[in-house]
Amino acid sequence: VQTCALPIVTKRAGSVNFDWEDVGQIIDKMGEEICEFKDSLQKGDRDAIEHEVGDILFVAANIARFVGVNPEIALEGANQRFGYRFRYMEKKLKEDGRDMGEMPLDALEKLWEESKKV
Repeated sequence: VQTCALPIVTKRAGSVNFDWEDVGQIIDKMGEEICEFKDSLQKGDRDAIEHEVGDILFVAANIARFVGVNPEIALEGANQRFGYRFRYMEKKLKEDGRDMGEMPLDALEKLWEESKKV
C-alpha cells in the first residue's frame, strides 16, 4: 500500500515541534480555511479557489494524521459509502418508476437518509 506524502511531511514537521498541540486547534484552522474559501468564491478568483481547496484538503489530512487515521483510506471509505447510498437511491426510484432528475431535493434527501439506515 502506497502511503500518502502528506503525513510524511507533517510527521517530519512534528518531529521538530512544528505541529499542533491538539486536534481542536486543527479543527479551528479548518474553520479559518473554509472562511478563506468562501471569500475566494465570492471574488470568483479561480486560482484562489484552487489554493483554498488545497488548504482545506491539507488541513483535513492533518486532522486524520493527528488522530491516527490514514486519510486515503478514510476518503476511499467515504467514496464507497457515497456510491452505495447513491445507487440505493437510484434503485429505489427505478423500482417506483420515478426519474431522479425530476425529483425535488427534499425527496432525494429523504431517500439519502433512508440509505444510511440500510
